[in-house]
Order: sequence, then structure tokens, then C-alpha cells
Amino acid sequence: MNTLSKDKGYSINEKGLTLVEVLVVLIILSILVAIAVPTVNGLIAKTKKDVCEANLLQLERMYKTELSIREIDHSHSFFIQYIGNYDENICQLDCDITFVDGEVKCSNHGESNENEGDSNDNESGGGVPFF
Repeated sequence: MNTLSKDKGYSINEKGLTLVEVLVVLIILSILVAIAVPTVNGLIAKTKKDVCEANLLQLERMYKTELSIREIDHSHSFFIQYIGNYDENICQLDCDITFVDGEVKCSNHGESNENEGDSNDNESGGGVPFF
């Protein structure tokens, strides 16, 4: 095989890849990374929001259960104390948690996100996605 290539005027490089080949591979990899990174970041943000909403729902149910067990009405000071005793990190988005109109709400999700969640609930059968 080597003798044929020498007869045609070029030789086979047995030492490895050329600079052009390495550059082409790096360009292809960088294009793939440029496509993949924003997609992954979007999925991470959506997952953090979904986890926060699931934690808020769980906190709301536990808080209402606590109010029923103690046979007391909601008060802001009791809610703050209850959140302080709650062991888990409720929201990865560092929001202020409040109890308004019988619901636990996160300040980062706002009213517009609740409407989006309602439309998603209708499409997927409702509730928090289970993995």
C-alpha cells in the first residue's frame, strides 16, 4: 500500500492527524456544544421550577394539616414559625414564601406562571410530573 501511494506523488502520514483534521473536529464539537448547552440550561430551570411547585404544594398540605390538628386559624407569625421548622429547602430559586388566600405561593413564580401551569395541567392531565 505504501508503494502505491509513493508512486502517485503523495505519502501516507503515519504519525497522526493533521492540523486541519483536528480543527474540523473541534469546530464540529463546538457547534454541538453550542446547540446542547442552552437546551440543558432550559431543562434545568424548568426542573427547578417544577420542584419548587411540588414543594410548595406539599408545604401547603402539611401547613393546613397542622392548622387542623391544632384547631387554629392561619396567622402570619405562625406560618413564619412553621416554615422555620420545615427542614427541607423549599425553593431552589431563593424566593419569599407566603400563605395567601389558602395557598402557599413563591414570589418568583408570580401570577403569570400560575396561568401557564393551569394550561399545562389541562394538557397533561394535571398535577406535578412524576419521575
